[in-house]
Amino acid sequence: MDKISFQDFVDEPSTIQEAPAPDLDLTTEVDVDLAVRRLPPLPAVLQEVLMDLRNVDADIGKLEERISSDPSLTTRVLKMANSPFYNSRSEVVSVGRAVMTLGFKTVSNLILATSFRGAMATNRAIPGYERNGIFHHSLAVGLASTRLTRHVSSLRGYEDETFVAGLLHDVGRIALANVYQEHAEAFGPGGDPLSLENERKVLGIDHQDVGAKVISHWGLPDELLCPVTRHHDDPESLVDEPVTLAVQFVDRWLNHESYARTSPRKCNALADDAARLGTEPEIVATALEGLADEVTTFLGGGE
Repeated sequence: MDKISFQDFVDEPSTIQEAPAPDLDLTTEVDVDLAVRRLPPLPAVLQEVLMDLRNVDADIGKLEERISSDPSLTTRVLKMANSPFYNSRSEVVSVGRAVMTLGFKTVSNLILATSFRGAMATNRAIPGYERNGIFHHSLAVGLASTRLTRHVSSLRGYEDETFVAGLLHDVGRIALANVYQEHAEAFGPGGDPLSLENERKVLGIDHQDVGAKVISHWGLPDELLCPVTRHHDDPESLVDEPVTLAVQFVDRWLNHESYARTSPRKCNALADDAARLGTEPEIVATALEGLADEVTTFLGGGE
């Protein structure tokens, strides 16, 4: 996957080229664009953290200062460092000790998840998902994809990319939350009312294409475009896109397990999906043990 320079990301405006939009009903198109524009802006700290994750010489001291300057973030980091999932020893009472306990990347991921959570929050129920389920599912995909990088050789070196890609893969659905409600009757009930086919039929566009609009609106790096816009593509077409393939696999796995959903979305090709990554379902199951507890810890105790 071609990567944008993170210095370019900070210094230059986004140059994402969106795919041509399908023929849309004008009202729907305006609604979608308005929905994207209504998303909250991203905190400036995100740029700093994204750059630090790619910088081998990142200063842990600066990370500690960044956390200490935000009382809410300090509370979250200390709470996580003292959670049973990460720490079973002595109490952690300082930010510096918390960073040592959790590790630089885990703390960075917490900051990313916390920052994106504010922008991805929605009070509207999204069909097929539990209350707040879409963010819980997205966080789980990010964490699970990152776990796979430690167990699957083809994904080694992609730990940072997989977390952010998984966290944002369904961001188009966040933008469409109100639109879904406005067209609820057209979507109707069912195990997967928000399939790509249903979205295109009702709205003339699907959440992957809307996700591209969100990436452009937020000015995020081009490397996120593929996982956001192609995670429902034929997996055979993703053999040269390991991050997207990992996100797609984990997304299917968690949907199959009905994680954060009101009903499961069965998938009979999980073994084939695992094989494309060079692994087996049993290894994946081992890698994902305790995932729900980790998600709960990231959420601050099951909020």
